[in-house]
Amino acid sequence: MSRSVFRNVSCLALLALAAPSMALGGESVLRSGTIGPVAVRCSIQNIYYYQGDFEFTYVIYDGVFVQIRGDRYRMRAPSTDRHKANVDFRIQAWSADGRFKESEWVRSPDAMRQDNVWHAYHPVGDLRIDFAPVKVNVQTLFTFDQQLTDHSCLANDDTVLE
Repeated sequence: MSRSVFRNVSCLALLALAAPSMALGGESVLRSGTIGPVAVRCSIQNIYYYQGDFEFTYVIYDGVFVQIRGDRYRMRAPSTDRHKANVDFRIQAWSADGRFKESEWVRSPDAMRQDNVWHAYHPVGDLRIDFAPVKVNVQTLFTFDQQLTDHSCLANDDTVLE
């Protein structure tokens, strides 16, 4: 399955990605597969306009791991010659009965460009999820490098794995 759709921070769409299968012990696990690329976007409008885009792929493997593999990013800011911006992300998961897990933030180098051009970016983040169905959220934090005060915005992608 392949799709590429921008989702704004205010638009949290749900998408069924994988059907559950049963492990030897009878617990519910996720079927291996990939989905993507998935694109998220956030923006800030004050005196100036800032926008961040990040494309990534979901990889479900070994029945219990959700991995996010970055593909590329693009950042737009008034200062296009600066290159100390950041694109960071983390994975969060909730079960129907209230269990919660989250990964550590996957931090970009303090060297991301904000020239409104797509750049290759291949970070990887994993989260072990031993319950299904599960709602997975990927939070992407864009920090725009400015001379005085940096600006940030947060983009989200919510997905349901059953």
